Amino acid sequence: MPRRRAKTSPIEDFVAVVALMPWWACIALALVSYLVLHGLAQPVAVASIDPHHLEQLITRTFVSGLAMVGQFVVPIACLVAAGVSATQRRRRGALLASVTHAQVAGVNYLGLSATTILADRRWGVGLGLR
Repeated sequence: MPRRRAKTSPIEDFVAVVALMPWWACIALALVSYLVLHGLAQPVAVASIDPHHLEQLITRTFVSGLAMVGQFVVPIACLVAAGVSATQRRRRGALLASVTHAQVAGVNYLGLSATTILADRRWGVGLGLR
């Protein structure tokens, strides 16, 4: 029976998705997210409470509170994703540099297919076709 994937937090999922971008794009996203959320995190000024506009006041206060926390959490997560992205890029580059042309030219379709199937079975990934 294949193992279940461990549950991840929304922050881990966010970092995993953002890490698919290049490291410099992650840093740019961190800067943009901070600037946008900092603008939304400004406190709500209340002169008087009008019952007709209470819903807007509550919504604005809620958004401001979320933005106040998010202006720090989201950029830090983006910077962590930039580190993950740079590390993955370095590993892919080292792998590409270690493979010679003869190794790549010597692989045929059947060999590649068999290797992929064996790796999938070892890691518990499959199509369920048996």
